[in-house]
Amino acid sequence: MSLRNMPSALPPRRDQQRFIVGNYGIYVATSLMPLLLPMIVIAHVGAGQNAYFAIVWQLITAVILLLTMLTGPYVAEASSGDTDLRHLTYRFILIMLGVSTAATVGLMTVGPCFFGLPGMTTRTTGPACCGCVRCRCRSRPSR
Repeated sequence: MSLRNMPSALPPRRDQQRFIVGNYGIYVATSLMPLLLPMIVIAHVGAGQNAYFAIVWQLITAVILLLTMLTGPYVAEASSGDTDLRHLTYRFILIMLGVSTAATVGLMTVGPCFFGLPGMTTRTTGPACCGCVRCRCRSRPSR
């Protein structure tokens, strides 16, 4: 039997196109935030203060990357079909809560040390400045 005579096991073309467009939309949406947010911060607080934002942004991005990497094994195991989905989901939630808690504690303890990497003045003014940046971004009109 030749391959041309075999029935297609793929979903209909319309479903495939909808899936591709949906995934592309999600990819574009997640790519825009890292591109636009630094420019918005620079516009509101200036390029000098952007260093504080960049440090915090990198730390948070690392945590989000770690949490995203944990979802792959869960999805693979859940899609296999022969697992107890309730137990697997419960275990996944516990793992995510544990990793999120550890990341929060880690960022609270190690995070301020990262402000010292650019210089000692950054360590003393960085955490206080982050609160000011948050307040200034809310109250300062755009140019």
